[in-house]
Amino acid sequence: MADVREVQYGAIMLSLDQNLGAYGIGGGKPLCASLPDDAPKVPPRANGWGALLFGGAPDCETGYLSATWDMFGNVYKEAGVTDNTVPASDGLDTSILEGLVADGINKAYTSNAWIGRVGL
Repeated sequence: MADVREVQYGAIMLSLDQNLGAYGIGGGKPLCASLPDDAPKVPPRANGWGALLFGGAPDCETGYLSATWDMFGNVYKEAGVTDNTVPASDGLDTSILEGLVADGINKAYTSNAWIGRVGL
């Protein structure tokens, strides 16, 4: 229970635009580039994962989700949690988000309100 609460403490609800940014769809912005004004900010000297884990690519870029998926799959395989990995291209389905963009929902619904964190 303590581990789950600790993970949830840092979790935030992504807006539609941030979800689009994670997938690299429809001009969405990644979470780190579109935090709500009242959300806690990352310390200015914080190092991202990109320099160590994504071949030097920034981890605050549009479309980061596929690289993150693949990286965690490899970590779980190396740790013995799973025997094989599923590439992001097989495990992630963008059809719902692409449909929302096609319908213009991302232009009509732009909420990015901070909803808080689960307490420890």
